[in-house]
Amino acid sequence: MGCIGSSAGGGANPTISRARAAADADGGIIMGNGDRFRKELDPKDFMLVGRSGETVVRAPGSIHGQQFVISDCTDCDILLCDHVEMVTIDRCNDCRIFVGPCESSLFVRNCVGLKLVAACRQFRTRDCERLDVLMHCVSQPSIETSSAVRFGCYSFFYFALPAQFEAARLSVFNNRWSEVYNFSPKHGAATLLDGADASPPAFLKPGVSGLHDLAPFVTREEADGWRDQSAVPSTLGAHAAAAGSTVLVCAPALGTAGALELCARLAAAGLQLARTLEFEADGKWRGALDSALARMPGGGGLGRIAPKARVVVLQVAGADSAARAAEVVDVFNAARGGALACAAADAASSAEMAAALFVQEDAGHALG
Repeated sequence: MGCIGSSAGGGANPTISRARAAADADGGIIMGNGDRFRKELDPKDFMLVGRSGETVVRAPGSIHGQQFVISDCTDCDILLCDHVEMVTIDRCNDCRIFVGPCESSLFVRNCVGLKLVAACRQFRTRDCERLDVLMHCVSQPSIETSSAVRFGCYSFFYFALPAQFEAARLSVFNNRWSEVYNFSPKHGAATLLDGADASPPAFLKPGVSGLHDLAPFVTREEADGWRDQSAVPSTLGAHAAAAGSTVLVCAPALGTAGALELCARLAAAGLQLARTLEFEADGKWRGALDSALARMPGGGGLGRIAPKARVVVLQVAGADSAARAAEVVDVFNAARGGALACAAADAASSAEMAAALFVQEDAGHALG
């Protein structure tokens, strides 16, 4: 009886040989039936050093969760369109950089004049000047000895991007982009990007009409969608949640696609998202979740939420937000044929529930 990966006669297994050949033809990666073959990795494939005036694109499937280093580049357009493990960007000037979903940390050091679009678990800058960032970050972004740093909510899209967020184990709903922690405020506070400065075209080289002009893998359909949709829900930020009247919408066990559909329906009704949150309904969150659902009209009709269910909470802003959000939720539930979401009755109760739920986030419980 032969071992797994060999034929009974001891020779090469033809299926495995074909798999290895396919892997060689496709960059050394083959996945199927739980098997994975990889050619020996060359560190140089995951480094960009000393580039000037170039456009460099890493297409989906080319990085496969490896670490990546960018250093000493000037006036370059760099797009890492795959999920990565960790990224460092050092001593780069006047570059435009996109970093695909990053499972752990993104460090930016000694850089000047960067425009950066990135999604990561942890973000930190040090000794940077004139940095514009469209950010998705699970934890609080932090800056140190940096000046003229501006943040906006993440906005980017191509067809493979949602799956890359899943591969990097990042929830699109856990985005604290606006909650910047400044280790050295004497260098100046971080400010907010707004208007045209916060739109994806502002992060491309002047004269480039869209993502398809830079990335050969991007189709015209993707390029058209890139301007008006994003893999991450657009949020106003924590400052807007604190400043205005908002209402909470809770969607237990709806799934990412369903929750994004609900976000789209709220936006179509003229409402905006202030903050979003996703968590497992385990012990750390259970008390706050059950308390919130008990106070929401229709919350009791959602049934018993399983301990490992993924719960999405949306903090919604806009005129008459409570009534309009309730109407959207009613229509959404009717279309789905059941009670899958509920909305708070008023802004006052929403504020109390938001404090309880988002304090859980501030307490440092793992979100993903």
